[in-house]
Amino acid sequence: MTADELDDLFPAPSLPPTMLCPQRYPGNFPEAIAALRHALKDNHVKHHVFYTEEGLLELNHITHRALALYATGTSGALIEYFYKLDSTLQRPVVEPPEMITEENFIEHLSDDRYYAAYVAFFMRSIDKKGSSATLDEYIFSKKYNFIEGRDASTQPAMLIRFFASIFHPFMQVGYGTEFGIPGMVAEGLAMASTQKSHRFMFLPSSLFEHDHMNAVEETTTQVALLPLNIKPPIAPPEPDQPKRNHAFSILAKIIQDPQFTLEEVQKYINALKRLVTERSADIWRYTEQWTIDLSQPGEIERKIEECIWTNTIIYAIGGWSKEKGFTANLFFMHLVTSSLCLSSVLSYLPQDSQVILLRAYFQLTLAWWISRGGPQLDVQGFLNATDPVPSSEGEAPSKAKQFLDIIQSGHTHPDEHLVETQRALAHFSSLYGDRPKGYFKGTELEGAEALDGSLFLRAARHVIITAKRRHFLVESRSTSELRLTRSQVTQIQGTDSKVRKIKSLQRVEQTCHESELDDLFPVPSLSPSVLCPRRYPGTSPEAVAAVRHALKDNHIKHHVFRDGEWFPNHITYRVLALYATGASGALIEHFYKLDSTLLLPAVEPPETITDGNFIEHLGDENYYAAYVTFFVKSIKTNGVSATLHEYIFSQEYNLIEGHDAATRPVMLIRFLANLLHPLIHVGYGTEFGIPGMVAEGLAMASVQKSRSLKFFPSSLFENASMTVVEESTSRLASPLLSRKMTIAPLELDQPKRNHTLFILAKIIQDPQFAPKERQKYFNAFRKLMRARGADIWRYTEQWTFDLSQPGEIERKMEECIWTVTIIYAIGGWSKEKGFTANSFFVHLVNSSVFLPSMLSYLSQDAQIILLRAYFTMSLAWWLSRGGPELDIQGFFDATDRFISSESEVPSKANPFLDIIQSGIPHREDHVLKILRTFAHFSSLYGARPKGYFKGTELEGAEALDGSLFLRAARLTEEFMSHSTSDWSRSF
Repeated sequence: MTADELDDLFPAPSLPPTMLCPQRYPGNFPEAIAALRHALKDNHVKHHVFYTEEGLLELNHITHRALALYATGTSGALIEYFYKLDSTLQRPVVEPPEMITEENFIEHLSDDRYYAAYVAFFMRSIDKKGSSATLDEYIFSKKYNFIEGRDASTQPAMLIRFFASIFHPFMQVGYGTEFGIPGMVAEGLAMASTQKSHRFMFLPSSLFEHDHMNAVEETTTQVALLPLNIKPPIAPPEPDQPKRNHAFSILAKIIQDPQFTLEEVQKYINALKRLVTERSADIWRYTEQWTIDLSQPGEIERKIEECIWTNTIIYAIGGWSKEKGFTANLFFMHLVTSSLCLSSVLSYLPQDSQVILLRAYFQLTLAWWISRGGPQLDVQGFLNATDPVPSSEGEAPSKAKQFLDIIQSGHTHPDEHLVETQRALAHFSSLYGDRPKGYFKGTELEGAEALDGSLFLRAARHVIITAKRRHFLVESRSTSELRLTRSQVTQIQGTDSKVRKIKSLQRVEQTCHESELDDLFPVPSLSPSVLCPRRYPGTSPEAVAAVRHALKDNHIKHHVFRDGEWFPNHITYRVLALYATGASGALIEHFYKLDSTLLLPAVEPPETITDGNFIEHLGDENYYAAYVTFFVKSIKTNGVSATLHEYIFSQEYNLIEGHDAATRPVMLIRFLANLLHPLIHVGYGTEFGIPGMVAEGLAMASVQKSRSLKFFPSSLFENASMTVVEESTSRLASPLLSRKMTIAPLELDQPKRNHTLFILAKIIQDPQFAPKERQKYFNAFRKLMRARGADIWRYTEQWTFDLSQPGEIERKMEECIWTVTIIYAIGGWSKEKGFTANSFFVHLVNSSVFLPSMLSYLSQDAQIILLRAYFTMSLAWWLSRGGPELDIQGFFDATDRFISSESEVPSKANPFLDIIQSGIPHREDHVLKILRTFAHFSSLYGARPKGYFKGTELEGAEALDGSLFLRAARLTEEFMSHSTSDWSRSF
């Protein structure tokens, strides 16, 4: 096999195909990508699918650890170390007796000598048909499962093989679909083909009767993303609604069935073959009761969730008893880790195949549970014996974040299953940690009403305790020193709160019915795009309650500005950043109370805002509450996308014919005013699915003064087609599995004359923006825009978009992200002074994290308008602060100390997890926000290699790589760690 063929089979991992897939943790660098790809390719060439010639359960899953380490942000050195260690156990690949073809495919099933031949066969199929069609044909079609006239022992039974050996073929394919690695899909299908199937003949032929094998287009996903709506599309069922077809109800029925009494099932302990021989039909009758109603929106997602909860209960609660405590059962552990792959595999299947997969998976889950003795599920006893979080004293919890420590603990553990299990439980916590007690009421499983989202943290902590007893755990550094002391809290509360009241209007609390507030501020939904930040594990019902209380309380009580100087109220930003990084409800509530002391009360507006007087009152902060009401009505009637298009991006609300510059509405300018705070506010709304925040952000934009920002030309809006984006889809592409990444990097030696870094280089070389000239506008944004706004725009126009290229919007968004990070980090550093964290540049970075969620609700024309305007504003702020020089090579030389590691196995597998920990309890609210932002950018772009920006003409750009985000985060953490430090407003 040639090097090019291996590169195509094992490309750099792509983004996951759906938001229901696990997040990538920050910390990946080019070295990690190189180590991972070497491991995948080396394993493919050298190693067999089985450890031993007997096969059985001794499967080669060496790549599973490599990918789990990569996904949780570990270093290349650690990936390489464990690959070498695990390789010592592997069996070399063997030359197959002959090729596999369509004609002899079935003939050689179960024969592991043909493993390499099956790999080659499936590689050809994927190359020709794609992964979706290949999976459908060879795993889910009746042809490759049940052939008329054959007895059970000679059936191809490919779906049964797919789930054999405790789901390992399924997991191998699942890693391939999640990370966009076709070679792993081929390997997983070959692994399935060489499995023995006679032990697992338990799926009836009727399962394949509805055989509609229409392959999913590999540019879309069948698993729905959760968009922004007034009501979440996948609403939890009513707590007291009977759930007779819920997976828990099936468990309850089996527990109550005399043929599955404890005495009976003990016959089958450690004997899956005997169980499925004697009881498979009985188990299938229960599986058939687990109905899937495809007429209900979100049904597939709900059934995925049921499988995940079921497997976690079997593993955690089934592994616990009052007498013995917790035992981490190897077989049940694989139920948990395999369920992590459901979302990615299902995203490649048509609906009929999704149903087949889920039914078969649930059947095998029940079989494994019963075959291990059908452990009793003492739900209440388990919950009573386990604490979701350690007890803490004081208002600010001593341990702000726990799951990140748990993930760290798995990185260097000798057992490869630990990091895989902890990653799975962490992801389930991020998805379902907010499920409250009572959520499973009505499922008939005894004690189910006491379950809540803390189950995943309880399970993860018990795995750690088990590992500690066996002395496998490498401890993570304690972060208890990061908590706020009472004296620090007192100091913050004593901050000068002298504020000038906004005119002399009556203080008022906005009136909203509780149901209206619930609709405006629902439980945060998943982000609308895989390019948005992911939620860290640790979410709990208490955290959700604290978030919603804060959002609603702020909406009713507080004004949009903190004082008469137009400093915006962004109290809810810290609340949502804490929630997103998995902080506790107590900490969210603590900081909300603390920050509330600085705010102004809401005021009664002089009159209602209507379409007739909308423009008349723009720029008047006294109408803030009236504009909020106006936009709430618009969102309820028209949706978020249409509201944004009409009031921010249309020509009508920006440039009115016959109006002079002073009286034009210029809503886009207002949207980007005040250091981008209206955009940030709306961005939180679109990222978290909170319509109330979108309305507040648009109202904030409406009351901004615009006198200094008359610099967007009318041509920006002339060709704008305001086609509203359907709010059940996202405009940003979700990269799916293909031979080439959907968002492919440009060739390293290709000139990038329309790149943002090229524009920076041109401005630096322009005499009218020479350092002396730039200093004239230092700390004078308005003066700069009046004098040089048109000149800046001429540079922005050179930043062209080629929409004929797939992924162009995503690339341009990435360019903006790199640009603002360079301005903040490298522009904030000098050889003489070191690093200064500039308050203005902080907001460029923090605002850029909302570009993915904002863009996902806009038409293509509006996306271009937003990106051009955003880039213009970034250049303007850079120049208005004196246009700091960008000494890229000097910066990288000075910050190498944050990257280098001397030991073969680094003591800190992922430094970013500690960085996030440090920001959670920090007294200054921007710290966590910018660290969360850098962490996300590292997870997206941390693997960009040196030379990626060669050809942009920016001096030193060829030295840039994905470590920039870690360097920037470390410098920020260091700068803000000093007790007297605060953001700098100058250099």
